[in-house]
Amino acid sequence: MGNEAQEQAFAGVGEVIAANLRRLRTARRMSLATLASRADVAKATLANLEQGRGNPTIETLWSLALGLGVAFSDLLEDRRETTTDGRERQRNRSHDSRRITPEPLGSPARNEPPGGP
Repeated sequence: MGNEAQEQAFAGVGEVIAANLRRLRTARRMSLATLASRADVAKATLANLEQGRGNPTIETLWSLALGLGVAFSDLLEDRRETTTDGRERQRNRSHDSRRITPEPLGSPARNEPPGGP
């Protein structure tokens, strides 16, 4: 994969993460400050991620999933579909049996973030 193709692929992932963070946070009526506190992430970092800026670590994404109370995969799933006229629309994927929901921090978890305890 060429350097330009890699940059485009990673930009797409950043856009997906940004859209998912914003969608999941606002659906829970959480402020940036509340989620940042719950996930132990700087508010400015969260704001940048929601704008598609930055390069979050897996640990940061895991903390955000925990703070939101969602599966890690919910942050990475591309819920956009392109219609025949080029517009994007949301897909409903509320029933995915492969989802892994992280355990709350401090509980014995099977799904520990990289780096473990």
